[in-house]
Parts: sequence; C-alpha cells; structure tokens
Amino acid sequence: MKALLTLAKLLGVLLLCSFFASGCATGPRYSYTPQPDSANVEGFRPKQGPEDGSCGIMITRVDGLVANFEASKPGYNWPFHQEPLFLSPGIHTISLDIAEIDVEAVYSGSSSGGIIDVASSSGNQPTITAVFAAKHTYRFTANLAGSYIDLTLWDETSGPSSRSEVQSWSLNSNSEYSETHNPYRKNGNH
Repeated sequence: MKALLTLAKLLGVLLLCSFFASGCATGPRYSYTPQPDSANVEGFRPKQGPEDGSCGIMITRVDGLVANFEASKPGYNWPFHQEPLFLSPGIHTISLDIAEIDVEAVYSGSSSGGIIDVASSSGNQPTITAVFAAKHTYRFTANLAGSYIDLTLWDETSGPSSRSEVQSWSLNSNSEYSETHNPYRKNGNH
C-alpha cells in the first residue's frame, strides 16, 4: 500500500511538472490547411527512444500565432501520437518550450520502491527561425548536455533512419541540473 502511495505521489509530481512546463500560450491560433506542397513537422511518436532526444519540445507559436504543438515527448506514449504540424514552404519563426524531467527510481523486492531523484530542466523558451522546404518532413529533437540544451532540426523526408541535420542550436538550459548533481549517481550507482 505504501509503494502505491509513493507511486501516486510521483505521478502527481510529474503531472504537475508537465503542466507547468507545457507552456501553453494563448492568443490568435495558428491554422494552416495542408496543401500539396506543404512542409510538415512530425509530432511525438508512440515510442520515442534516445535518438529522438531526452527533452520534451512544445512548439508554442508559429510566426507569432499560438500553435501549442507537442513536437517531442520522450518515452512510451502508446497508444497516442501527435498529428503533423503543416507549414507553408519558406521561412518561419518558431517559439519553443523545452523541458526535461529525469526520474531516478530504485526498486528492491517486489512491493517496495523508492524515488531517488526527480530533476527537471524547464523554462527554456527559445525563438528560432528556420527555412522549411516544400514537401519535406521535419522533426525537432533536444538533449540536455550539462547546462546546455542541444536542439536539432532534422529533415526526415526519406524516413527517420536516413534523416539529415538541417540546423542545430546550443541553448542555455536555464537550470542548475546536470547529469552528476545527484549524489546517488556521483557514487556510480544506477
């Protein structure tokens, strides 16, 4: 019963963190009807592995209009997935909200568990400008690298396995979080 309460608390904390980190914007809504020459940005997949980055990415605005499009959501999202965000070919200014939540859990036995660490890097809301080509498929990925977030825009027109880098940015993570901030990790335990 105690383990169930601990799990419920963890899920509550994660839900609360994701709510605050989601960065939902308000205002005029971005709307674009797909055309034969549209570019598109892929949303999160049912299962996103390390190749898709360790950070969640929300596209909050496209050219100043509210989009609130979830472009990346690490982990298992089955049975959910995000439909693509369609863009007209050309230059677009995109505002993002990037966050990482890292949960470190240790289980000993079949009914006990302990949360060792819950760390998050949030509050990074860069605005980028990129060129999107007609009939191309794109994906954003981001990884926390110490005090920086490495953001990459990929062209996945030929499929995820043969994607090519379009542009990358290195951003301050606006957080004190790093891979070694947890004393449990510093001692080589995982």
